[in-house]
Amino acid sequence: MGLFNENNPFWQFLNKMTDQFLLSLLWLLCSLPLITAGAATAAFVTVSMRLHKNEERGIARDFFAVFRANFRRSTLLGLTQLLLFAVIAADLRVCFIMRNGVGYFLLPVFAVLGLLLLMTGFFTWPLVTHSGAPLLQIWKAAACAMLSYLPHALAMLALAVLGAAAAFMLPSIAVVLPGLVAYQYARVYVWIFGRDDGVRALLGAEER
Repeated sequence: MGLFNENNPFWQFLNKMTDQFLLSLLWLLCSLPLITAGAATAAFVTVSMRLHKNEERGIARDFFAVFRANFRRSTLLGLTQLLLFAVIAADLRVCFIMRNGVGYFLLPVFAVLGLLLLMTGFFTWPLVTHSGAPLLQIWKAAACAMLSYLPHALAMLALAVLGAAAAFMLPSIAVVLPGLVAYQYARVYVWIFGRDDGVRALLGAEER
């Protein structure tokens, strides 16, 4: 197989990364109003999964189709996540301000809860676009997936932290990093949801 053959694995990977870069731009632009960040994130994740499975029909077309089809539910999911994180952050601040035995005891408790919430949130995005189940059911299925595949969830958390740190230290690559991270997440999602009958049964999931 020649180096310049379009079927060469190197060029196929490069093409996918180019598509992920385009997805990153679309995600960033559509997240700017903030209230639309949930719909943008759901579309970003879903199209990344299609790209991994070679099922994309057009990056921009797929992105905006998923964005529109799931706008209300994914926006509500995003606002719910934001509210929950705000509550955890407020609890952590109160514990830090207390500076007593109770505060020092509760501080790591809320920190762990925050991390578990964050890792559960990773799994809500592909589920919200693959099922018409109520959001509470989405959260339950996401928690089930997170606990069942905790090592993968921890790896995803580490990747998110490393990506955020790299973007902070090298702002010039901040646009590229979300696509790279999302593609790695998509590999995990496709693998888990392709083999876990329990999660699919809990959702009755059919891609919309």
